[in-house]
Amino acid sequence: MPRFARDPGGIARAGQADARRVEPRPLVFTDTELRDGTWTDILAVAERAACPVNVVVVARVVDTRFYVEAMEAGVFDFIVPPFNATDLAHVVRCAADNVLARRVAHSRAIGLV
Repeated sequence: MPRFARDPGGIARAGQADARRVEPRPLVFTDTELRDGTWTDILAVAERAACPVNVVVVARVVDTRFYVEAMEAGVFDFIVPPFNATDLAHVVRCAADNVLARRVAHSRAIGLV
C-alpha cells in the first residue's frame, strides 16, 4: 500500500485504541494522482475508517467518464479547478453536513448515542 494511503488525515489512527479517542477528519480532498498512489487508495482508507469520512476528488480536467467512475466508487464529490469561492464553500458545507449526519447515525447504530 502506498505510504500516504496508510493514514491520510488520521483516518486509520481513529480505528486504534487511543486514550485521546482520535477521530478521523470528516472530509478529505485528494488529487486524482499523487506521488505514491491515487484517489482510489485514499477512498479505500476512508472506507476502512472507524467512522464515516467523505472524500472529494480534485481533477485537473473535466472528464465525464472519470466523474461517473469516481461517484460510483463512492466519493462524495468530484471538482475541477478553477475554483470559485462560493462553489467550493458549497461543496465543503454539503460534504460536512452529510458526513456529520452519517457519523451521528453511525454512533447511534453502534450504541454510542
